[in-house]
Amino acid sequence: MRTSVALLATLAAVVALAIVGCRTSASVTQTPEEIAWRTLAAVSKPTVSTGAGQADTLVSWRLWWTSLQVYPYPPTYKPPVDGNTNGAFRPIPCQLQSENAVTGAAQPADYCEVIWLNGASVGYVLTNKFWIRENVIAAAKQSTVSFPDTPGNMAVEMKTEWQEGTGGDAGTYVTAIDTNQSQRRLVAFHMMIRGFPKWLWATFIHEDSASLVTQAGATFEDHFGSHNGKPTRRLLDLLAGEQMDVLSHYRLIGTQTDFDSPKLLGNPLIEPADMIKKGKISCVTCHTFATIDDYGRISPQPHVEPGIPHIDPSFYSLNFNFTLAERVKCINLGVCSNQLQ
Repeated sequence: MRTSVALLATLAAVVALAIVGCRTSASVTQTPEEIAWRTLAAVSKPTVSTGAGQADTLVSWRLWWTSLQVYPYPPTYKPPVDGNTNGAFRPIPCQLQSENAVTGAAQPADYCEVIWLNGASVGYVLTNKFWIRENVIAAAKQSTVSFPDTPGNMAVEMKTEWQEGTGGDAGTYVTAIDTNQSQRRLVAFHMMIRGFPKWLWATFIHEDSASLVTQAGATFEDHFGSHNGKPTRRLLDLLAGEQMDVLSHYRLIGTQTDFDSPKLLGNPLIEPADMIKKGKISCVTCHTFATIDDYGRISPQPHVEPGIPHIDPSFYSLNFNFTLAERVKCINLGVCSNQLQ
């Protein structure tokens, strides 16, 4: 991946200094794949919390706020957020896959999507009152929407996909209980890591579903954590150090920070496999459409062709953040619209 040394150095430093207690030293030679794994291990390390049941894997990011909590409705209510984390495990709130609205793909009946935001992301939204759509529009018009990217205060978001699980999933899957008291197992997830000046996207899939990646015509690109489809010793050592051996059952499909290398990146348990086969899935290209106009609408999103997309100049950037683009609500509906397009 032709990511600049400056970007890698910044991301590496951020990972070492800012990601919830990461104790690993960083260097400018770290690849995006290594940064993705080190970030994941650091934000997943076990935590003790009230509210966790026997079926809950004690990953730290389960204490982050979900998008449903950060962006409530109506917008006149302040989000129920007093700190950087929930402070307790709660049943996961399933919602429809966000890609469904963009691609028109059918939503599998047993799937469950939950989007998680770390303290830096949540704090940024709260400080700017970005659960109100008019505030987001005003900032976007001034080109000032920029999620935190500094050491000690770096935004990380995770889009997680869960399937119905069984009692035998513990130890090989990250597991949880949903709000309907059904057991769930984590089958795939995207991570957005805020570097400077760009985001780093990384997407993971459980080893049991790895064949879906090749069936979709995609390949795995992970020179840090995988060798011949098996976890490397350095990955196993990293995960053991964070007491997160369960993550060795997940495979990193790849990472992306730029439009050109790699041009394609997708996950068949998150995006439609047929679009991956057609070469129409690119994280960075898709997230470029996270924009908003004077009325609160976001830019139309055609099937994504790799490369730098053309965005109508009447739409303003939201720093590649679709959660912000899609979830905020208007107060004055006479001027502002909650219709996304």
